[in-house]
Amino acid sequence: PADVAESLREIVRITVLMGEPVVTMVRKTLRDDFDIQEQVKQIGRLEQQVDRIQFNAVRDVYRNPDLEKVDKLILKMVVDSIAEVSDKLENVGDRLSLVALKRKLG
Repeated sequence: PADVAESLREIVRITVLMGEPVVTMVRKTLRDDFDIQEQVKQIGRLEQQVDRIQFNAVRDVYRNPDLEKVDKLILKMVVDSIAEVSDKLENVGDRLSLVALKRKLG
């Protein structure tokens, strides 16, 4: 369905945007610049947007009367798999935050 396709495009667009603060965090940490809280917040905000879009897309899939049950399940799995990338990026940001903290204290 077109609305789900648009949601997937938006999830991918936002996920790509999440890469920028992750790269910035890596660069700052390697330079012993541990002021990365803004990047952590940015990643969190973007990931929340993805979660909201994912929830709405899955809801739209299951509310669509034109889809067979198996197609709904497959579409849900596709949406979840694509959105999982943003979850992984958020995890990377969290781990980089811990690395920066350890390097700052150690």
